[in-house]
Amino acid sequence: MWYEILPGYAIMTACLMVPGLSTILVHRYAFGKDKRVARYPYQWYLMERDRRISGEQRWFKSKVSNSCCMQHNLKISALYITS
Repeated sequence: MWYEILPGYAIMTACLMVPGLSTILVHRYAFGKDKRVARYPYQWYLMERDRRISGEQRWFKSKVSNSCCMQHNLKISALYITS
């Protein structure tokens, strides 16, 4: 029947998604941003300028730190516990 194709379709879809998802994860954890694409030399120069001006060795620095997120999560969990 028609549903016999579904397992093969699911496997093929998963295999085709792996390169794209792995690229996003590598860029996020290695460079600090999901994906910065520089198709032209001018865009690459702008990315390098951003890295030099920021003083960080990354092209992008998140404005939200982990400690800020943790404090916010603690406040929310304390709210739920007390109410």
